[in-house]
Amino acid sequence: MASEPSRRKDSSKDSKEIEKCGNCLKLVKEKEKGIQCELCDDWFHAPCVDLPDEAYKLLGKLEAVHWFCQKCNGNFRRVFSSVTKLETKVDKLEGQLIDIKTNVKGSEEFCERECSKVKHDLQELKVTLEAKLADAVNSVRAEVDTCLNKNSKEISAVSTKMAEIFNEQETSWNEVVKKEVDRSLGLVSEDIEEVQRTLVETRAQATEQIDKESRRNNIILYKVPESDKSRAEDRNKDDVAFSLQLFNNSMQLGISDEDLIQVFRLGRRDDDVPRPLMIHLASYTCKNLIMESLYKLKHADMKFKRIIVAHDMTRTERDECKKLVAEAKSLSEQDNSGEYLYRVRGKPGQMRVIKIKQRQQ
Repeated sequence: MASEPSRRKDSSKDSKEIEKCGNCLKLVKEKEKGIQCELCDDWFHAPCVDLPDEAYKLLGKLEAVHWFCQKCNGNFRRVFSSVTKLETKVDKLEGQLIDIKTNVKGSEEFCERECSKVKHDLQELKVTLEAKLADAVNSVRAEVDTCLNKNSKEISAVSTKMAEIFNEQETSWNEVVKKEVDRSLGLVSEDIEEVQRTLVETRAQATEQIDKESRRNNIILYKVPESDKSRAEDRNKDDVAFSLQLFNNSMQLGISDEDLIQVFRLGRRDDDVPRPLMIHLASYTCKNLIMESLYKLKHADMKFKRIIVAHDMTRTERDECKKLVAEAKSLSEQDNSGEYLYRVRGKPGQMRVIKIKQRQQ
């Protein structure tokens, strides 16, 4: 702020040096009309800066009026312009921040809707499969009843025939009846066994389908180091953090916490061997993206390169995979050329053994 023109000056030597006029370099004495720049604090004679008496008196009375020397006046304009531009940029950044918050909130609502939709679809599928199973059971029961009724009629017919034969040949009655009854009972037993096999197969297929659907969005990570923290909650947080680093740092997939519905270890804890890590993903799209990006682990850090990522398979699918692995091993042992590798590839339920030509070193 501008100093009052009537301000008294210090009589010390340093003060006198400071109070030299910035133009004529002569001292600005107490009785002379002097004015001080608000920015640089230099003093000037009013006549040296062409300041009229009326303006000089007005500056002494009005505190809201500022006065700058010619040098500082130019600098003030530049500073004021920079501050104005900075305020404009701050307003723009605040607007962008509001837009980002709005988009993030929209993404969270989208993820919640997708998760609800997946849960709803799984529930509908479960209801549909249970209904189909009930229909199959009822159909088998109806078929059994039909067979039993048919056999009962046949037995009645046989009995009638035997009665006629008995009237003609009484001595052979017991033998004929025994043969016919044994034959009929044999047919009935075969029909019942066939129905039982059909019923067991139908139940097994329905159970397998339900189990497969529940594992559809799951993957299993092998050789993931286990945290040594005492609390189970803290160990689980470390597993989640490791999984996100694997997906995002090594595969560049952009997987977030919301995409991981559940993360937990399988089996009992063993200090020597880390337990497999089960990850239940929010959607099959996330799982498919991960499985298609496994090739990127070849160039990842060593702690991620040794991780094995596999599908969560049912018992039937695991048994099938074991048979194919054994077949691939047998083919490798039989091939003495050393030019090919035999590997099991494909999704669960669609796996097969393929022949791969080795690269020449």
